[in-house]
Amino acid sequence: MKILHFPTLIGGNPSGISKAERTLGLDSHCVTDVPSPYGYHADETLLPDGGGLGRRLRARIRASRRLRREGFDLVHFNGGQTAANHYGLGFDLKAWRRTGATLFMTFQGDDCRPITKGPAYTGSTGLRDRLRVGIHDGLMRRHVARASRLCDRVFCLNPDLIPFVPDAEFVPYASIDWRDIPVPAEGRRDRLRIVHAPSDTDIKGTAFVMRAREILGDERFEWRIVQGVDTATVGRELDEADLVLDQFRIGWYGALAVEAMARGVPTLCWLDPVDTARLPTVFTDAIPIVSCTGPELPQAVADLAADETRRREVGRSSRAFVQRFHDPRRIADAFVRVFRNPDASYWSAMDTTEPGQD
Repeated sequence: MKILHFPTLIGGNPSGISKAERTLGLDSHCVTDVPSPYGYHADETLLPDGGGLGRRLRARIRASRRLRREGFDLVHFNGGQTAANHYGLGFDLKAWRRTGATLFMTFQGDDCRPITKGPAYTGSTGLRDRLRVGIHDGLMRRHVARASRLCDRVFCLNPDLIPFVPDAEFVPYASIDWRDIPVPAEGRRDRLRIVHAPSDTDIKGTAFVMRAREILGDERFEWRIVQGVDTATVGRELDEADLVLDQFRIGWYGALAVEAMARGVPTLCWLDPVDTARLPTVFTDAIPIVSCTGPELPQAVADLAADETRRREVGRSSRAFVQRFHDPRRIADAFVRVFRNPDASYWSAMDTTEPGQD
């Protein structure tokens, strides 16, 4: 079975799944247009030195023409993108359809989320803003509709996206393999180390973290705000963390939380109950994240800091949760089962049994 992941490395998800597919004995190839700023790796990078919109578009189109001749059985588009989908187009889907390959597409966030539903939306009502929002969201809706019609299956990595891609199934992140992450040895510190690594301070709600620091102070806690570094550097910070703060505006956890949980580090994040209710209970019942809103964060941190037994319990269940639901090999195997049985749902194909001891 020959598989292609194309055309970006957004969030490390494509490379994580592709690597896992190879461990299952499949011929999987991951292609990206430009390098990942976070250190994720692809089998082929079209523009190793990077490039602007025009260069990326041309490189993608050339690669798409070449790759369509290579006889892939399954093509998995990621980030809601194809070669020609800047501004929400995706006209090359029909050409891919003619190759006879099975087509999957995974949406990851702003690739299908309307501007007005994004956490950074300010509610501006000026004419220019209304035109921008109207054009952007209209093109996006057309792209989502085209993808739903021409792809065999569509998926999303965040539950708030489900209303915008009605045919999509939710799948968990597969950006890291817990096997590569040993659990750090437990140690005792006079000050608990708290790590927050926002990719975007507004979207992640960093202001709430800074407010929690003002309230709780530095006497009992060491606060680490990590920005603009690759995943290896973030990983070293997480190795030394006692608590991790993910985000407090989006309503769902990201790849940082998965990395923290894989290390057995208790993680705090706001989980929107509306989004959680959209997901299978076998998954949501097992989520070990300590959910709190931004204003609740200082008290949630203080409560967890005062309860060492609870921190250890949350840490152990966090590692097990990642092994059970965020294992790239389980996720890759489920995708293969869906490929072989198009009528199967992802969650009927996914192995959700509890893991053994690692």
